[in-house]
Amino acid sequence: MNYLRAACRSCQTLEQVFDENVVPSKGVSPSSSSSLSVQMDWIMELLEGNLEAKSKIYKDPALSSVFMMNNGRYIVQKVKDSELGGLLGEDWIRKHNAKV
Repeated sequence: MNYLRAACRSCQTLEQVFDENVVPSKGVSPSSSSSLSVQMDWIMELLEGNLEAKSKIYKDPALSSVFMMNNGRYIVQKVKDSELGGLLGEDWIRKHNAKV
C-alpha cells in the first residue's frame, strides 16, 4: 500500500506511461476513468486476491475472517488517507467499507 501511495505522487508521469497500455478491469470502464485509476483498480483486485489466498492458510474460519477484516480495514484506511481515494473513487471506498 505504501508503494501505491508513493506512486500516486507521480500521477502525471504515470498517466503518460499507462495511456497506451490500459488493462481493463471488471468494475471500471476505461472510457469513464483515467488509465492510472484503471491500473490502480486492477492492482487492488490483485492485492485482494492475494489476501484471500493467504487467508486460506488459517484452518479456523474465524481466524481467516479476522485476517481479511483486518487487512481490508487497513487497505480502506490507507486509500482514504491518500491520493488513491481520488483515483479509486468514493464508490470503491464505500464498497470495500461494506465488505469489512
